[in-house]
Amino acid sequence: MKSKELWTFTIDQPKDANSNITNQVFACAFLKDGDIFVAAVGNALVLFDTYKSDMLCQPQRGQHKETITCLATSKDGTKLVSGSQDKTVVVWMYNGNKSDRLLEPEKWFSHSDAIQCAAISPLQQQIFTGSNQEYSLWIPGMSNIERQKFKEKIICCAWSADGQYVSFGTINGLIVITDRQAQSLKEIQTQKGGPAWCMEWSPINSDYQQSQLTVGVWMNSLYQFDQNGQQIGSRIELPFDPLNINFQYNGEYMAISGNNNKVNLYTREGGFLFEVCQSQDWIWCTKIKSKSTLIGCGTNDGQVFIQELISDTVMGLYNDKFISREQLTDAIIVSMISNQKARIKCKELVKRVAIFKEKVAILCGIKVLIYTCVIKGDDYMKYKQFKKFTKRVDCEHFQLSSSNVLIGAGQKLIAFNFNGDMDRTWSFEASISFVSIQGGPPKRELVLVGLENGGIYKLFLDNSFPIQIHKVNTQIKYLTMSQTKRKLALIDGNQNLQVLDTITKEVVFGEMSVEGVAFNEEFEDLIAYSGKGLLFIKCLAFQALNQKINGNVIGFKGCKIFLFDGSKPQTIVIQQTANMQKYLEKKDFQNALKIACLGVTEQDIRTLGIEALIAGEFDIARRCFLRNKDYQYIDLLQKYEKRNLDAQTLNELNAETLAYQGKFIDAGNLLIKVGLADKAVQLFKELKRWDEAKNFAKKGDVAFRAVTSGGRTGTGVRAPTSQGRTGTSRGQAVIPQPQDIAAPKIEMNMLLKEEAEWMRESGDWKAAADLFVQCGEYKKAIDLYGQNKNIDGLINVCRMMDRQDNQDNIVICANYFKKLKHHGGAKEAYLKLNDLQSLMSLHVEFEKWEEAFQIGRSNKQLLEIVKVPYANHLLQNDRYEDALKAYKSAGRYDITMKMTKDMAKNCIEEQRYHDASQYLWNLAIDCLSQINDYHNPTGDDINAIRQYQDYSDLADVYFAYQKIHSFIGEPFQPLSGETYFFQIMNAARFIISKWKSTYQGIKMSYVYYSLAKCASQLECYKTTRICYEKLNSFKVPSEWSEEIDLQSMLIRSKPYSDDESRLPFCARCQTSNLMLMDNQHSSQCNVCLHPLFSSFISFSNLQVVEFKVDHSLSREDVEKLLNSEKVISNKRPGQLFQEKMNEIIQQQQTSQDQYLVVELDEATIQSLSPEEVLIVDLRQYCRTIDVKYYRNMNASQPIHVCPYCARFFFIDEHEFEYVQKKYCPFCRISDRKLPQKDIFDL
Repeated sequence: MKSKELWTFTIDQPKDANSNITNQVFACAFLKDGDIFVAAVGNALVLFDTYKSDMLCQPQRGQHKETITCLATSKDGTKLVSGSQDKTVVVWMYNGNKSDRLLEPEKWFSHSDAIQCAAISPLQQQIFTGSNQEYSLWIPGMSNIERQKFKEKIICCAWSADGQYVSFGTINGLIVITDRQAQSLKEIQTQKGGPAWCMEWSPINSDYQQSQLTVGVWMNSLYQFDQNGQQIGSRIELPFDPLNINFQYNGEYMAISGNNNKVNLYTREGGFLFEVCQSQDWIWCTKIKSKSTLIGCGTNDGQVFIQELISDTVMGLYNDKFISREQLTDAIIVSMISNQKARIKCKELVKRVAIFKEKVAILCGIKVLIYTCVIKGDDYMKYKQFKKFTKRVDCEHFQLSSSNVLIGAGQKLIAFNFNGDMDRTWSFEASISFVSIQGGPPKRELVLVGLENGGIYKLFLDNSFPIQIHKVNTQIKYLTMSQTKRKLALIDGNQNLQVLDTITKEVVFGEMSVEGVAFNEEFEDLIAYSGKGLLFIKCLAFQALNQKINGNVIGFKGCKIFLFDGSKPQTIVIQQTANMQKYLEKKDFQNALKIACLGVTEQDIRTLGIEALIAGEFDIARRCFLRNKDYQYIDLLQKYEKRNLDAQTLNELNAETLAYQGKFIDAGNLLIKVGLADKAVQLFKELKRWDEAKNFAKKGDVAFRAVTSGGRTGTGVRAPTSQGRTGTSRGQAVIPQPQDIAAPKIEMNMLLKEEAEWMRESGDWKAAADLFVQCGEYKKAIDLYGQNKNIDGLINVCRMMDRQDNQDNIVICANYFKKLKHHGGAKEAYLKLNDLQSLMSLHVEFEKWEEAFQIGRSNKQLLEIVKVPYANHLLQNDRYEDALKAYKSAGRYDITMKMTKDMAKNCIEEQRYHDASQYLWNLAIDCLSQINDYHNPTGDDINAIRQYQDYSDLADVYFAYQKIHSFIGEPFQPLSGETYFFQIMNAARFIISKWKSTYQGIKMSYVYYSLAKCASQLECYKTTRICYEKLNSFKVPSEWSEEIDLQSMLIRSKPYSDDESRLPFCARCQTSNLMLMDNQHSSQCNVCLHPLFSSFISFSNLQVVEFKVDHSLSREDVEKLLNSEKVISNKRPGQLFQEKMNEIIQQQQTSQDQYLVVELDEATIQSLSPEEVLIVDLRQYCRTIDVKYYRNMNASQPIHVCPYCARFFFIDEHEFEYVQKKYCPFCRISDRKLPQKDIFDL
């Protein structure tokens, strides 16, 4: 390590002897990335070009009146702070646009005394300035800057590298560390006192995560502290008083100037390295340029100069171990192959290093340290010192062997053992220019020595006599020998390379402009050399190959070349493919294998093995295949190694070798060419390359036909002729005779099947199915299409198949279509099979009702299949009415009755009593429809008749209860007045007359309450009183209780009777009945037991009398008699009927109160008017039920009988309701004489 002066500028003394301004340079700094060097001279700032002594502009004056004492720059080099004895601080901004004034003042600030120090934070550009017993911490943008008092004079300051701490020192040796708000953290008093003249914080790097403070004290002392103020180590004694401290940018070393007129370099820990320069006077300031080796200085006598540090190359290499100096005091050992690293910290300047096998030698000052490697990890090594000796030597050459350290200087080379004793000395006729140890037995290693006069010697450590082996005209710069010591490479002073044969002394190879050279340690005919930015790799037998690089060759091992660019080593990997190919071209398989082992790709090794295999070099081929673990080639080699390589065997070997290389087409063509078409097809079958297999099957067939007929094949393959072999050397194909060629045995259809099976196994079902179709395997194709839901494929194969031969397959297709919900495909399949029953089932499954009914119209038997599913469909879509019709049409009364019951129950729960009545009537009709013999019922008929009567009565009750519910629950009624109350009273009385047991949803409390209120309004006080008495036995709403109690009391003031005009009247016996009877049979006359009928809208009493006719008369006969011409008689109209009625009443009085129906003969029937006869005929539901006849005794009030539900209505009321609703108020059936749409007609 040394330095040289880059430039010096001398500043003259001012001409005014009385002026306070001098030429002393108290401070300096670098600006603009270090390109500008600023020196504070007197009250001016002088700006220099860093690389030459030119001033960039006139000195910057005018801002300070007196001498500038301190300078500080920002981290980015754009701001400069200057402090002066005139008590002012100026912040300058660099302005490169003005060549005459590069610094522009930006901010002024003043203290109460002369400024002694200034520093800028690297974090936020905070500025610390100190003066006599005063300091400030501020930012240039602040408007109000406070000055803080301190107890002593502050003379130096510095910021930590992370900007978190600022420190300052005083005239009495007090050191203060504060945070960035100037809050004091630690005060330290130096041991011997004395001014703390300079200080600097060390940079932070990867090895040192915390900044430490170094302080120079004017008592020949140097102190170091951590961020907490704890002293690091002991006081360091200096041979001078320090004036300035400055660290190199990454903290590798620090420069200290002092009153000894020198600048010295010290380690980070304070260890002396070397002297940089010496001046004629004190050096007040020194600054190291960032990321550079330039040091700027200013002296007491006006000298400004730049020194450049020159670091000589300190490195060594043995095999793949490289050692070099780092941070001046450390030695780094790196394995160039495994990248293992080790660091040896010497804490002194490392002058020389050497490495030999596991040992390392380091020359530090006058000490020689010997280390050995004790631990090797995956990425690290550990060295331990085991020998040390002291020798004051100034050597130029430093080498290490297994037991000696070689030191060369001048014309002598001395070998010291590890204890420091001199074992042997060699003297030469000229100065030594190069020394290198080339290995050998322990204590007998071979050493090469090059001299300034061009002499080259070799010597052995156990022999005192060197041997001259060659000589050139210029000095020797570098020497190296091959592994076998057969060849020597030298580089002379003119950078000429010569490679010598050490036995014949002949120059094997020469080259100019070479700076580094190395033999390959594993193949001595391979050499690497470098020069002018190019790397050359040369086999001595071939032309050199080159590529661009940075650095020079220092080693070559296997495929790895070691380079060094002066700062760090690097390893590059060079493939030897080109050199291997050149040896292959010469059929030199031995050397090709040797160079391949240095480093080529697996493919190159495989290529070498294949070439050797074809050439019959089985041993070399085996080594190549084993190296690559190409077991398939090893199997191939063993297969043919012991066989006689006749013509057919040779052809098979060539073809298989081509196939193993992936050249399958070439292999196939070769097999076709030599008449082995079956093997070609088998090759591609095993490769699962079916297209090529089919192609070669065709080629083989064409080639065979061409051979048997003579001439060309038309396939690009010449048919073998009787000429026989095309060559006889090993590795060439041999053409057999035509009579030796067998016919191909491969069938195309079988190939297709095998390809399809493989496609299915490999998961490509689509291709497999298509192939199965091509080869006629329809079932397998159908299964693949169906399992993978390929509708198009199923359709195509279904259309392709013939009905006669593939009925089962078409059925399978249809089943897959159904499974995949594809109606069209299944329909097409069943139509192809003409299977209408399956087609109908398909339509039902897919709910294609229109198509199903279209088939059903022409085939009633098939229509039955669809009825119940269609009814289920209607039910699922909430079309209950249509569903009921469909179920009835299908004869499923069990379902219709269950549905109707559920719907009636739901209506009751929802208080839709009219709807419930309709459903209950439908139930009654269903029960009636199931009766076979109404007159002589047995078993099920008896049960059906009972259910019919019960459901019919229930329908009547719920129909009437709708009025009661509306009367109680609805706030607004459709009618009012006496008529409305009369209707409610009749409806309530009707419900009571029909009441048999508790019915769901009907509250009898509502019925009696309604009857009581309406009867009271209609002056039927007896009925009212009875109802209120009944209500006492019911649980009634709480809001009714008070009203009922009150009305029960008030009604007692009324007469205990009902208005006779409101009483039910029996038209048969002309008797008025009670409103309510104790036995509750108010639905019949209390006298004659004749049923009492009501109109099913107003529930008013009807004046009708039941009669019957002779069993021999049908309804049609009765209607004819009614419509026949009347016989003129002296009796009034209706007298005959009255007489018959009186007879029956008399008979009934003697029949123990048994009800007897009036029976009419033909004459009596003929005497009646058709308008007054009411016919109830329910035979449309049950053929065996009797037709009933009634006479309207009050002709002024015509009555209508619904033909579908047999309910009576006043004709005026019925017509009013029918016009509004278009159907019967009770059964909700419209006129069936109009054409009705069939539920199955879509």
